[in-house]
Formats: sequence, structure tokens, C-alpha cells
Amino acid sequence: MKPLGLSQSALAQALGVRPMRISQIVRARRAVTADTALRRSRYFGTRPGWWLDLPTLARREAPSCGPREHAFRARRVNAHLNGRYILLKKYEGFVTSRSGHGFTARLYENITDYPVLEAEFDLEELSETDRELAVEGASMVWTIGYNYDGSIRERESAMYFRRLPPWAGKEMGQARQHAEELIRAIPWE
Repeated sequence: MKPLGLSQSALAQALGVRPMRISQIVRARRAVTADTALRRSRYFGTRPGWWLDLPTLARREAPSCGPREHAFRARRVNAHLNGRYILLKKYEGFVTSRSGHGFTARLYENITDYPVLEAEFDLEELSETDRELAVEGASMVWTIGYNYDGSIRERESAMYFRRLPPWAGKEMGQARQHAEELIRAIPWE
């Protein structure tokens, strides 16, 4: 924040959160939540996962350890069979657009959420097989949680795409017809 000339209170106001939240995060007395990561990513134009990975990156890049290169990749939640995993947030949603290096998704915590969240992700965050699945309309899940390996706790962000069979022409026709019926039923005036 210092290089940008941004105070904690100014950042809190820009993000729409209480200044105490930013102060506690800066002093490492509070974890970066999914909500805060999404707000920061929108404000700074970054990906939400970067803010969640930041504490882990800071620990690994500490001067006492020397700089190391680490590639952060999303891992499947079921990869935690040997350790303990605590789920903090689970978002479900779908891809709204894709560019050369990333994609945008509309996400919700549960079906009654409004407004829904919109987040941008780098394709690098996905496994190579999931990159092909990140197309417009694809159904996805994003989880955020703690992975415990012995006495080590790491915050993790994992994304995966649901492998759904493509709709047949008949199903598309039925869905289109149902949508038209709903549109006609809405009193537009």
C-alpha cells in the first residue's frame, strides 16, 4: 500500500469494509477471507487467488529462508486424504467469458445469494485438463480452505469444473421453449 500512497483507512473505504479489518490483516492478526480477496482483486485488478496465496508466499519468501520459486496451482479438494482439510468457503457458478489468459465466472455461495459475485481467474490456476473445460457456460466450483499436514496449516484455493454431458438438440429445444414461456409469463409493464 505504501508504494501506492494508500492508507489503511483509504483502502478500507475503497473496499467498503471497516478499517479494523484492513489493520488486522496488515498486522497478520486476521486471515484474508474470500470476501476480502474478491474485494481486493476488483480494486487492484488482480486475481482473487493471489490474495489468498499471499500469506503463504510471504512465509516462503521470508529473508531467513531465502527466495525460492514456487508455482501455485489449484489442487482438487479430494487430494487431502492423508491430512485434514477444513472448508472455509465454497462457491459454485459458471464461466461467463474467456480470454487468451483467463476467464470470468459468476459465483454464488448458495442458490439464494444476491447479488452474485463475479471474479476473474488466470488459466494458470487450473490443471491442464481443466483449462480445456473453462469455456463460456461451463459449470465450476471454487473452494477455499485450510489444509493441515502435521503441524503445518496452509490456506488453499481449489477450482474444478463439472464434467457434464453436452445437451442434445431436443433438450436445447425444450429449454428454449421453457425460457420463452417464462418470458411471456412476466408482466413487463
